[in-house]
Amino acid sequence: MEALAQEDSRRIWLAEVDLGLQCQRFFNSDVGRYLLGRAAQEIQEARDLLEQVHHEETGNVRQLQNRIWRSRSFITWIDEAIRDGEEAEINLSGLTLEE
Repeated sequence: MEALAQEDSRRIWLAEVDLGLQCQRFFNSDVGRYLLGRAAQEIQEARDLLEQVHHEETGNVRQLQNRIWRSRSFITWIDEAIRDGEEAEINLSGLTLEE
């Protein structure tokens, strides 16, 4: 039973490593750099507008906050996949050492 659970963990970690590597390649690709740049630009533009909008214009405030959240989430999801892949690689190397 433990061997089966270990094999399941191994498969999951291998998938996470693969996904992390794909995300890293995406980050370094022309398309990835373009989209990350667009996301960073969107965050900065929304912050600049947020500084200028009147605090009682709650609809506009929410809209700008959502633009920031959406762009930040895009960057975070890719970054988390890369980190998860790195952690999975460490877990796999530990599993190999135990065998």
